[in-house]
Amino acid sequence: MDTGSIIILVSVIVLLLIFIPLLFVSFKDRSGTKKKTKIKNYGDGYFQTLIQLDKGERGEYIVDRMLKEVSEFAGGYAYRELKLEDEYGNWTEIDNVFISPIGIYLIETKNRDGVITGDETSNKWIQTSGKYTHEVDNPIIQCQRHEKFFKRVIKNVGSVTTLTIFVAGDISNIKCKNVFTLKGAEEFLMNRKRMLSDSKIEYINSQILKFVKNPPFTHKQYSNWMENQKRTNSNFN
Repeated sequence: MDTGSIIILVSVIVLLLIFIPLLFVSFKDRSGTKKKTKIKNYGDGYFQTLIQLDKGERGEYIVDRMLKEVSEFAGGYAYRELKLEDEYGNWTEIDNVFISPIGIYLIETKNRDGVITGDETSNKWIQTSGKYTHEVDNPIIQCQRHEKFFKRVIKNVGSVTTLTIFVAGDISNIKCKNVFTLKGAEEFLMNRKRMLSDSKIEYINSQILKFVKNPPFTHKQYSNWMENQKRTNSNFN
């Protein structure tokens, strides 16, 4: 092999050593960009919103999304973290509310791990996750409080149905009425028949909108109030 051929061969090897790593980095960058773009543009930002919420709010958001899907079939309005105040300055927050021709639903939403056990009358239910067991508030009692408050604030509301929805956790041992998994709640609502007129729905919704536009408190204020009630009242749940 002559000198010229050797120089050409060495030049080709040098160029390959330079450009192959560059091509690899370029391909890796393009691959990474595609993956990021796919995640960023998934749906309507549903998963991005979930990531930003705490566990309890995440459950409420998931139920809200389900209710809006039901509303596409049945009609109506879905609200999340509805804050209400009565004429005496007392207030409460309801996790999810669904106002629809198929009924008025006040929902206590739970996003818990492990196995949940309890009944309608117990003040506390038991959550068992791995080797840990602790007491949690009975959501049925919470629903009863919300129903009384809702009927006091929203005039001429008529019949109201309360639901407890567990978006996570094993509730197979719970036999209480109107306690559902997310899928079970959706099936329950989808099988309901129309019972309210459009004018009734709009009348109730107009009252709710007053609280939506001018909420009596922030979520942080409500959380602080709840913690204070639990510290000062051992029977509060």
